Amino acid sequence: MLLAKKHPDEAQRSILGLLKLGREYGPELLEHACAQAQSLSHVRYRTILGLLRMGATPIPAAHVAQSAVGQHVHVRGASYFDQGAASCTV
Repeated sequence: MLLAKKHPDEAQRSILGLLKLGREYGPELLEHACAQAQSLSHVRYRTILGLLRMGATPIPAAHVAQSAVGQHVHVRGASYFDQGAASCTV
């Protein structure tokens, strides 16, 4: 979050806002909301606030790692690309 801001003052305000959210919602819920925001690759104050307002619930670490990769019928594995490279001729 610090590196995402152009000016240090903006980063400081975001961090102070997160600390305030920690006092309001508790450190555990804030940690889980931050983990969810990180798994979504969208670590912003508004995202974390929205997750807390929606009722961020504790999520297991294994689920976060798996959801980052994504399980979907349209996701191709390494075998798909290995087959394509073998049939490709120049």
